[in-house]
Amino acid sequence: RKGEQKRAEALLRHFLELGTEMLVAAGAVDPVATLAAVAVQVTGPILSTAPSPTLRRRSGALLEAVESLSAGCRRYTAPMALQNSPQEAAAPAEEDPPAEAEPQEQSSARAFAEEAERRRVEELRAREEEEARERAEEERQQALEDAAAAAAAAAEAKERQQAEEALAAAAAAAQAEAARRAEEAAAAGAAPG
Repeated sequence: RKGEQKRAEALLRHFLELGTEMLVAAGAVDPVATLAAVAVQVTGPILSTAPSPTLRRRSGALLEAVESLSAGCRRYTAPMALQNSPQEAAAPAEEDPPAEAEPQEQSSARAFAEEAERRRVEELRAREEEEARERAEEERQQALEDAAAAAAAAAEAKERQQAEEALAAAAAAAQAEAARRAEEAAAAGAAPG
């Protein structure tokens, strides 16, 4: 389990090292699809493999960063567009409608990511409950086997004790019989003849 967590952290780190530029470009073009792809194809599988508070925090930060990419890119590209186009400089209000539409896109992407996370958590919880049931059943079976072995050992010890007691009683009876015969023989030898 610890090895899976380290491997998952390494995968996330590797993804961030190699895919950051591509992620920024994709997020600038289509932030909703990028957020969904990162949630479903990167963070979801990593968290389902090895859930940990550190990975959850890092995955959440990654999703928030992807979500804020388009706003950050627009901050740098909008002034350039205004400088290059006199029409856009005269009507900067045209930039506002996409900004109003973006929160809905972001909220739907966030809802999708939250739903994916909720499903992953439910699957993880169900898997943990199943593993707990299996462990409890194994422990119950082991306890039954231990109890049966203890009962068999107790029965064997009791049989051994009974056999030893019977042997001791038989030895005592044989000794008493030998003593009686010795007395009879002594009495018969002492009788006048």
